[in-house]
Amino acid sequence: MDPAGGVARKFRITEGSLRLLTEQREGIVTGLSTVVADWTPERLGRFIADLRQLNTDIERITGRPWPRKANDVDHTDPSAVRAATADHD
Repeated sequence: MDPAGGVARKFRITEGSLRLLTEQREGIVTGLSTVVADWTPERLGRFIADLRQLNTDIERITGRPWPRKANDVDHTDPSAVRAATADHD
């Protein structure tokens, strides 16, 4: 049970779903790479800085800064789930 009164659930990512998430992420990365391929290094640098600031502001406003503690994984975020379930050397 969740101390806040909710019902706790545990999920395990399957090998197939992890493969699908990986393929989708690779597709997104490839698509974004295509979009920014002709951007100058300066323009790309500004975009990266702005995106980092956007993420930082979202984290500040929501009270969930990154990186999160291992037991505070956002299970709606596939990359967080993959990172949390990955074997560490």
